[in-house]
Amino acid sequence: MRRPSMSQNVELYCYLVTKISWKGSYKRLLTIGTMGVTTYNKDTLRVTNQWPYSEVCGVRPDPTVKNNQPHLQRLILTLCDANRKRTEMTFASEYRVDVLTDFLRFRTRFAEPSSPNPRVDAVKVGWSERTTNVLLSATPISIDQLDPISGNVIKSYLYRNIDHLDVVSDLPGGLAIVQSGFGRIHVFVVRNPEAIIKAASECALSYLGLQLRRAPKPITRDYCREFRLGTASEEEFISQAEFVVQKVTLRQSTPVSRLLCITDSLLLERDPPSYRAVCGYPLCEIYTLVRDRVQPQRFVIEYVRGESKTYFSTDRDTLLASLLDAVRASGNRDVCVRSTPSNRGLRFCPTMTSASEEVESVHLRFLRQQPEGISFWEVLQRFNANVAYSGLLHAVTQDGVFAENKEKLIKDALSAILTQPAPGLDTSLFTTLPGVGSRPMDTKRGQVKHADPDAQLVLLEAQFHALRRLVASKAGFNAFTQL
Repeated sequence: MRRPSMSQNVELYCYLVTKISWKGSYKRLLTIGTMGVTTYNKDTLRVTNQWPYSEVCGVRPDPTVKNNQPHLQRLILTLCDANRKRTEMTFASEYRVDVLTDFLRFRTRFAEPSSPNPRVDAVKVGWSERTTNVLLSATPISIDQLDPISGNVIKSYLYRNIDHLDVVSDLPGGLAIVQSGFGRIHVFVVRNPEAIIKAASECALSYLGLQLRRAPKPITRDYCREFRLGTASEEEFISQAEFVVQKVTLRQSTPVSRLLCITDSLLLERDPPSYRAVCGYPLCEIYTLVRDRVQPQRFVIEYVRGESKTYFSTDRDTLLASLLDAVRASGNRDVCVRSTPSNRGLRFCPTMTSASEEVESVHLRFLRQQPEGISFWEVLQRFNANVAYSGLLHAVTQDGVFAENKEKLIKDALSAILTQPAPGLDTSLFTTLPGVGSRPMDTKRGQVKHADPDAQLVLLEAQFHALRRLVASKAGFNAFTQL
């Protein structure tokens, strides 16, 4: 049942979990929003429970593991009602660290907020060897880098994205944070680095059930300089194309000039005067390219680990075309260009992972027959959020008496998309549709005062994205040619 007090809730993160109770185990969608937590029936998208953060006492990992479900890790959500009576609900997920991380982003709004995290003075060693005074704080989900004057968070190094953490052996007070994946290194100087490492390790284990690792061998200052941008070889730093851009960053009040360099496997940012590399990102970790429809020079690059970078360029479209070609040439076939940011609140699993056969089948059935109270256009957005741009991963009917006929599901989904009336004729969708357009839609009495051309373009774009995902499979292409 929906709570009236959460009518303005915006869902930011979504996970397919298993709810465990004395009645049995049930698959549920667990969404984490701006005002509270909601669970849905995954097959009907009906709300089964909803709790504002004022009723959440806390959430913690549960070390219990079932022998028949070793891949599922448990977490316990503690709730309290108006009479301060506590109840505990147990969920299981293969993405427990991600669920807990996103849940604890809102820990300050809980009924029993955690105590403030201690902050220590530190010095950040930058790409040019220039040092900057900052504050470091080990929080339940990350090591935060803060501005010493305003106290604002400049950068959060999430524990789930840290490969290992250790001292720099030949730098007094040196602390190295090595990120997962590419192995980028961030170096700080603090009075007692071991205390920071201990505090971070205890927080990660207590709040997330995650064991932070130390470096397999001593980290030296020379090692940090050599592999500051990760483990790429010198050949991987050779540019294939370069573009001058303005980068939007929290550290500066105005955009910073950068040279965006596309190599065979990396996207590098260089300092234009010195041509020194500032930072780099693997092309294989780019998730989506967002081409802003309102501002003609603005674009955003979204990464699979949740980061996004915003730039401005006078040569934006050429840059995006070159980057798209490079990303696909690197082996990343799931990247696409869209006009609005991706909506993580619609996706059943982290962007780092691919959707399961169950998730793909559910969304194909949604296209064929929308759940009660859900518009076709929301279903379409959910389909695009969960199915890879390169196409369905499970498009062939499996052997078995009760196997689902995937070819028929795909054909029915294609037919539903192609026979759907234009979005401008569907006035029921505008009050409920999430994430349409770059600006909120102006609604009145459940209808739009004047049809927003941008919103209709976004919905039309969603149709083409869905068609692309369906016809990328052999079954989808055959069905498309027969319709």
